[in-house]
Order: sequence, then C-alpha cells, then structure tokens
Amino acid sequence: MKKIIFTLVFAFMLSVFCFKLNASAITSYSTASTISFGEQYSSSLPNYSTKHFYKISLVADGQIKVAMKNKTGSQWTVSVHDSNGNFIDNFETDDSEFASGSDYVKVGLAKGTYYIIVENEDDASGVTYQFDVNFTESPYFEKEFNDSVSTANAIALNKTYKGTISSSQDEDFYKVVLPKSGNIKIQIKNLANSEWRGDFLNASGKVLTSIYSDDSELVKGYSTVEVGLPKGTYYFKLHSGKYNAEYAFKLNYQQSEYFEKEQNDTITSANKIALNQYYQGTLQHNSDEDFYKFTLTTPGTVNLSLSTLPNSKWYVHLQNAKGEVYDYFYTSDSELVKGRASVNISLPKGTYYILVDGYSNTTDLPYTLKASFKASKTAYEKEFNNTLTTATPIKLNTNITGVINNQNDSDVDFYRFTVPATSNVRIRMSQKSNVRWYTSLYNSQGSLIHDQYTDSSELVKGNSFTTLRLKKGTYYYRVSNYDSAKWELYNFNIYLSTSPLSAKSITVKNYPNKHDRVTVKGVRKGSVVTIYNAKSKKIASATSKGTSVTLSIKQLGKKAGKIKVTVKDPGKAVSGTTVVKFAKE
Repeated sequence: MKKIIFTLVFAFMLSVFCFKLNASAITSYSTASTISFGEQYSSSLPNYSTKHFYKISLVADGQIKVAMKNKTGSQWTVSVHDSNGNFIDNFETDDSEFASGSDYVKVGLAKGTYYIIVENEDDASGVTYQFDVNFTESPYFEKEFNDSVSTANAIALNKTYKGTISSSQDEDFYKVVLPKSGNIKIQIKNLANSEWRGDFLNASGKVLTSIYSDDSELVKGYSTVEVGLPKGTYYFKLHSGKYNAEYAFKLNYQQSEYFEKEQNDTITSANKIALNQYYQGTLQHNSDEDFYKFTLTTPGTVNLSLSTLPNSKWYVHLQNAKGEVYDYFYTSDSELVKGRASVNISLPKGTYYILVDGYSNTTDLPYTLKASFKASKTAYEKEFNNTLTTATPIKLNTNITGVINNQNDSDVDFYRFTVPATSNVRIRMSQKSNVRWYTSLYNSQGSLIHDQYTDSSELVKGNSFTTLRLKKGTYYYRVSNYDSAKWELYNFNIYLSTSPLSAKSITVKNYPNKHDRVTVKGVRKGSVVTIYNAKSKKIASATSKGTSVTLSIKQLGKKAGKIKVTVKDPGKAVSGTTVVKFAKE
C-alpha cells in the first residue's frame, strides 16, 4: 500500500514539473512547442500576463478544430494565428456553474505553419487546462485569410465548401470562373438560429443577387437562389450569421445559352435571344427588371409567353427602341394556375425589346420566357396602326393577319386600301366561337360607310362576307374588339369581285349523240369562265380570247337540268354563281 501511494505522489509531482517546464518553454512564437493532431495537451498559466504558444504544421489544405475543455469558475481564450502572427480566429471557454464538455473553433486553412495561443481570460491562473487539435484534410474548406476580393479563395463549381464567420467584421470571399454562359444555383445549408447572408458579385464588385439562409427553429435543407450569367469571373461573399458556426454552400452550374445573363436591366444591356426558344430568368430583387432583345428579318406574328406560378404575378411587355409599348400582359397568380400567359403581336421586320418585371411575389423565383414567331407570306398588320393617319397600307385581294392587343383596352387596327375604279368590293372576315370583332369601313374623309359584328355563336365556322359597290378612291377598314377578341388572331381579305353573269348571256345546247356546248357572251378578254353541275362539281373551264367563249362538255345529261356558271375577270375575285336551266336532249 505504501508503494502504491508513493508511486501516485511521484507521478503527480512529475506532472506538475512537466507542466511548469512546458509553460516556461512556450511563452513566445519562437519557443512554441510543436504539437500533433489528435493528442491531448495539458498545462496551466501561472498568471494573467503569461500566454502559452503552440505550433502546428499543415502539409495540405484542410480544416483544424481546436477544442478546450470547459471548467466552472475558470475561463481561457484560445486563438489561432498564422506564421506571421496575424490573428485568424478565437473562442472563449465556458466558466458557468454547469459548464461541461468543450468549446471549440473550426478554421479552414491552407497548408503551412500556424500557432495556437492560450490566455487567461478569467480566474484561470494555476488551473490546469486541457485541449486538443484535430485536422481534416480537404480542398473544400475555406482558407483564411479570404476577407476581400483580392484574397478570395478560388473554388470549383458543383462542389460543397465549408467555412465559418468568426466575427461581425469577418467576410469570406470565394472566386469562381464560368467557362461559358449558364445558370448558377446558389445553395446554403440552413441552420437553426443562424442566418447567413451571401452576395454574388461580378468582377467589378456589383452585387448581382443575394441569398439569406433560413434560421427558423425547425429548419432543414437548403436555401437557394438562381442567377443566369455570361462566361467570366465572379465572387461569392458570405457574412453575418452565427459566429463560429460552420456554414456549407454550393454553386451549382448548368451551362447553356438559354438562361438570362445578368445584368440586363436596360434596353442597352438587353440579352439577345433567339426566336422560338425558351429562356429561363430570375428577378433578383424587388426593383430588378430583365430586358431581352430580338430581331425580325421578315414581317409576321410574335407570340410572347411567360410561365405562370400560383401566388406570383409577373408583368411582361413588348416595346420598340423608343420605349413605345406594343402590348403587355400580367400572368395569373391564382392558386390553381397552370401553363403559360401569352399575347399575339403582328409586327414588321425590325428589332424589339421584351421587359419582364415583378408585380407580386416574384423575387428569386425562376420564370421561362419564349418569343415564338410565324412569318407572314402575304400581308400583316403593322403596329402602331390605331388611327386613320397610321393605318397599315394593304393591297386588294391579299390575306391580312392581325391581332387586337391590350394597350389599356384601347387598341384598334386601321388598314388603308385603294379602289382603282368603281367596282363591287367583297370583304371576307374570319369568325370564331365566343369571340366577336366589330368591323367598320370609312371613306377618305373618315365618314362611316358600313359596319358589322362577326358571328360569335358556339357552332360558328368559316367567315363572314360583305359585298359593297364602291367608287374609285381611298378607303379605311377598321377592326376592333367587341367581346373576348383581345389577343385573338384574325384574318381578312378585301378584294374586287367580278360582277355575276346575266342568265341571258349564257346559252346551253344539249345535243343528243355529241358533245354539248355552253356559250357565254359579254365577258372580257382573259376572263375565266367555269361551269359546275347541279351538285357543284366542276365540269368545264376556259379563258376567253375575246368578248365571248364557248365551252364543250361531253354530256350535260339526257334529261333537262341546270348548270352553275362563274366568271373571274383579270385582277379580280371570282363572281357569284349564275344558275341556268337547260332542256333535255
């Protein structure tokens, strides 16, 4: 028993001697003791003015964790410094009544030599402390110092990085290079009671987007924002949050030319886009606006559309370089909304600009934009054509496509045409179920000549037709919305109609045993005469070489019957049908 007691007393005295020897030998950088990772170290500080220095060496990039045991009534400060003595990070142990376990700090560092300093913070003189240092080798930790753009850590895309914010003055900068245009999705791991803020910057230091992690009590997962960018160098700055709590973030990159490229907040910085292609964009903050530009090399109709999302509403418009708006729309934010919101706009060739703006609850929510184009092979409406003086000039006998745009419910479309001589003029206007257009015709003085409403009944098909006798001169055709016609494409044709033939000018010879003959008199040279049977089947056609034409028909019928005859003069539309009876053979 005496031998055992002696051994314990000797061991205690030896340990005290070692602590004192250790303390006297590690009170400066030059005398700092080199320590190993994963080992437990103990000592004590004789007074408030003494500090203990320890040295560690990192053979690769990684993260150290310095942990010291807490002790009731005694408090130490533990700090980490670089090889030049520059302060990096620190922590204080817990000296409260129920102190237990350890306090620690995690610090990401590049390979090299570093120092750990232990100081007496409160009532720790002569009290034994215990600490250890552990190291995790990895290129995916923050490397202090990275407190500015010039010292930013270069990082890889699509990799998770970890780090800590040590104080209210600490900011962690990361540098990333995009090899091609694409989309960056920034993800920060959420942590209860710790909100981090991240700013994504361009090479000039301009903030392109910001992200705040969720610090609610039961939070899980990641907070995310997205931003489309051109190729180049960018910086991600992390700051604020719970000090010395470890954050984790990732910059997910998707290469594509079909993302918005910030900054595109004006028409001079508008993103150039291709027609008939979806583009994804995101409004980064409440005052953010996204502009896009496209060019039409030929006239036609553009269908402008944007994705919809419940409880979120975007505003979209199309304008020219002068800022004149052709049309606009708001997406629906109803709870069950699906699909896309869109408008149709007929345009001449030229360059146009699209604006996407937020109306409510759109910040950081991706949208998809598309400008579909259908070229016009004939004629088209040319906005702006809302008055007689800006009327779109059109040629007779030409199919015209147009659309009534929104424009504060005031859009009307005017067209101007000329009748070369007094003629029958026929107007064809498209019709659609549950959609009604109001059309009107004016003379050169602007006086109303004729107006009508299209049929909107549920089973309506085809077109409406109107025939008018007009004198030589200039006329204006006006199309406007009466009921549900906004953004609906319409089509019409105004043409000179050949006068129908008189039945008296048509002679029919129904011969037995030889070809029958139909003679038409009073036609113009070059007029096309067409004959149909009673069932409207075409049976003969010929072009006159003078004022009359005779057509030979193999067999009209042995019995009496009737034929239908039309004529089409050069430069005019076909006439109405003239019905003529014939006798039996």
